[in-house]
Amino acid sequence: MAPERGYNVVLHEFAHQIDYEDGWANGAPALGTGQSRSKRKQEYAAWTRIMGKEFKELRTQVQNGESGVLRAYGATNPAEFFAVATETFFCKPKKLQPTHPGLYSELKMFYRQDPAQWPPRKPATSSASPPVSSGILWHFHWSIKNGILLSFAS
Repeated sequence: MAPERGYNVVLHEFAHQIDYEDGWANGAPALGTGQSRSKRKQEYAAWTRIMGKEFKELRTQVQNGESGVLRAYGATNPAEFFAVATETFFCKPKKLQPTHPGLYSELKMFYRQDPAQWPPRKPATSSASPPVSSGILWHFHWSIKNGILLSFAS
């Protein structure tokens, strides 16, 4: 895992599990759980518009040999794009937010988190203690009814 570079296999695979909750790994996880059909349709329309645009832009960027805040692996297919975007959202939020504001906003609403507002990580206080990835301990709780809650402790 190299969170400072936006790569975190735990977050990546976690995103795949979330994506597959509706039975399909297609980059569109279950949205609007517990909401009316019309509200869910609105959420899927916004998700499709924003994620589709961002995925297409990443594919073009990769085809042109350019790099950016999102890893090139996200251009593989929509499911990998969602997983890579999730990694970047949590590992490099302050780089993602200004360069991809629509994507950041969509993930912020989905995860109900705003990692760009989290306090800075504390440096390790002792070289004797084993390093924790990025100095953050992640605790995940998933409930399809209640959405996602991610909490962290430094």
